[in-house]
This record gives sequence, C-alpha cells and structure tokens, in this order.
Amino acid sequence: MQKIKKMIIAVFLIAVLLIGVGIFIQFREGRKDSLFLAYDDVGFLNNHLYAVRMKNKIGYVNEQGKKVIEVKYDFQKDDKNLDNYQEQYGLIPFVQNNQFGLLDETGKVLIEAKYQSLKILSKNTLLVSLNDKRSIIKTDGKSLLEDYDSIEYVENSHFLIAMNNQKLFLLSKLGKIVKQDIESIYPITDFQTNKVYYIVRENNKFSLLKENENQIEMLPLSLEIPPSIFNNTIYTIQQNTTSLYDLSGNLVNTYPCMLLSPFKNGVTLYMENGNVGVFSDTRGRLTEPIYSNHVTTVNDNGYMFVSKMREDGTQAHAIVNPMGDKIVPFQDSRVIAMLGEKYVALLNLENEVDIKTLDLEPKKEYKSLEVLDDNLYLVSNKNGFGVIDQNLNIIIPLEYKEIRYQNRKFYIKVDKGYKIKNYEKE
Repeated sequence: MQKIKKMIIAVFLIAVLLIGVGIFIQFREGRKDSLFLAYDDVGFLNNHLYAVRMKNKIGYVNEQGKKVIEVKYDFQKDDKNLDNYQEQYGLIPFVQNNQFGLLDETGKVLIEAKYQSLKILSKNTLLVSLNDKRSIIKTDGKSLLEDYDSIEYVENSHFLIAMNNQKLFLLSKLGKIVKQDIESIYPITDFQTNKVYYIVRENNKFSLLKENENQIEMLPLSLEIPPSIFNNTIYTIQQNTTSLYDLSGNLVNTYPCMLLSPFKNGVTLYMENGNVGVFSDTRGRLTEPIYSNHVTTVNDNGYMFVSKMREDGTQAHAIVNPMGDKIVPFQDSRVIAMLGEKYVALLNLENEVDIKTLDLEPKKEYKSLEVLDDNLYLVSNKNGFGVIDQNLNIIIPLEYKEIRYQNRKFYIKVDKGYKIKNYEKE
C-alpha cells in the first residue's frame, strides 16, 4: 500500500513538472512574440539587428528584443521606410538634425552626422553627399574620390555611374575610374539571372559591357540600336526583325517578327499590330496575334496570363499554356495569380479576389491578394489581413492591421506594436 502511495505521488510530481515546463515554454514563446510590442514600427531583420521606431526616434534591438542602440536618433519623416536604416556590414547610418552619420553595430559613432545623404557601398566604403557634391569615402572618413556632380548607385553591381562637368564615368566602389569620356551609359539587369550589364554609346554606336565579379568586359558588339538582355541572351528589335546574340556577342539567329523576349522551352511571344501571339523557334507562329499586349508568365512551366479584346471593347482574360491552349477560359475576371497547381486567383469586376479551382469552382473570396514567397499569399477581408498557403490553409488568421514577410519571418502589426513570428514550413 505504501509503495502504491509513493508511486501515485511520483506520477503526480512528474505531471506537475511537465505542466510547469509546458507553461514556461508557452510563456517564453509568447514573450518572444511580444518582444516588439513597445515600438510603433519595426524594420526587417538584417544581420541580427532590427531597426525600431518610437514616435520620431529610432534605435536598434537584437533578435531577442534586447536594446543594442538607444532609441534616440532622428527618423526622416519623408523617408517612411525604416529598412533604409538597417545595419549592413556591421555599419549603421543615423540621422541627427537632418544630417547623416555612421555608427558601428555597438552604437559607437564612426562618422559624425554632417552629410546630406549616406549610402553604404561595402564594409569599407560609403557614398556620401556634401554641399550638393558626391564623394566616395572610407568608413574612417578618409576620401577616395571627391566632388562629382552625381554618382549613381547601381543595385547588384560592383560599379557606379558618375558625372562631372557633363562628362560620364564608370567607377569602381573603391573610387577607381574604369571607363571615361562616354557619350551615354546606363545599366540593365537580366532579371532572370540578376546580372548587371552596361549599355555604352560611343561614336553613335551601342556596345555592351558585361560585369564579371569585380571586372568589366566589353563584348564585341557594335549595334545601331541599344540591346536588351533576358535569360543570358542579348536581343535587338529593329523594323519588325529580332536578332538574338549569345553572351560572347555572336549572332545566333534572326526572326522576321518582333519577339517580346528570347525563347524559353522553345517558345516565346511576338507582337503584331499591337497584339501578341505565341511563337516557336522551330515552327514559327503557333497562334495568331489575338491576345492584348498584357501578358505575364505565370511559372517556370511557361503558363501565361493573357487577355484579348472583345468586339464590344471589353477585355476577356485567361490562362494559356506555352502552345497557346486555354487552361482557364476567357472571362471578365482578371487572372492575378496561380496558387500551386490547383487554384487560381481572379480579380472580379468589384476589385475583389475570388480564389477558385482551375475548373472555376468557387472556393474563397478575399478583398485583396499579394504573392509572397515560400508559396505563401497575403490576403485580406473585412476583418483584416492574414496569410494562406497554396492549398488555401490559413497560416495566420485574417484579423491583423498589417503583415509583412521577409526571410521566413512575419512582422505582424497589432494594437500596441509588432509581433514577429518565424514561419516553419511543413
């Protein structure tokens, strides 16, 4: 009997311990979600720090919500984007009295606030403006390149475009002049590969500079018109003729029509009289140009959102496959997204979103839909914003004022501030 009593007491104590651990874990997780409730706004996480705003002052906290840099620096009211103040390379721009300076990630002032603007180029260099002149300086304040009329930062590039006394220059981020005395130069990005190229005009001819890490290579092209680039292919369109070149500058083929992009999976779109059709690299025109000039590729399989003009002047919308065959038939509702392989999001005439199966069976209705990544979709109804996945499962209930998403984290606006939740994909 005594043994039985001891066993009952032991089981009871273990149960109490487990319940206590569970409560502690829930409290800890709940506290983790609530660490940012004290702030009016929270920027995205960048290199283990969040920029936070309280009224018109900003500071920085770590992932645990611990204050790293006091909330005392000015917030530019006309900026509106807290992410512009995020830490990069262990460096943090700050503002005082409408002038920019630089902190390290511990809050130590590296450069006093004295510049009109400040852009972090690398862990060693900054692009700054002072007295309406642009300069490149080191993070210790020493100058590398001074007093240009303008210096343009190019996203995803190791180089800068500068102008001084009406002359154009291509610069490295360390201030070295790579090319000068250019008639015109502008960057283009191959959005399929995210590589940056520069179109250069000299002696009334266009050539192409290819960026390869920290080096610039001039391709052996001399063209009458500026080229475009898509999916590692260079192409030009002139008088309804399209010429395609490889990245070495060699001519691949010429086609007697206006192709809207190079071929992918053997097909692309072409334009004729303001409308578009589907074109094959081996079989020519697969469809007549019946679609309106509003076509968007849906996914890597080549499915497209298309529209066509009816005789009464209204537009009808559909999804077609790469051969031009209709998958979702033409209708008034505009196709705005495919959710996985089963569902399609349609914007109806009342500007509300209907999510239906591909055979147009009704499923859900929302006021809005925005495509995130990880097969997630931000949706809203009269109750607020939430998140669903491609199978229409609710990831976050539709009850919040604002939801942002980056790097598998949700930034959720609630009454008293922000909650931050990790997204764990099943």
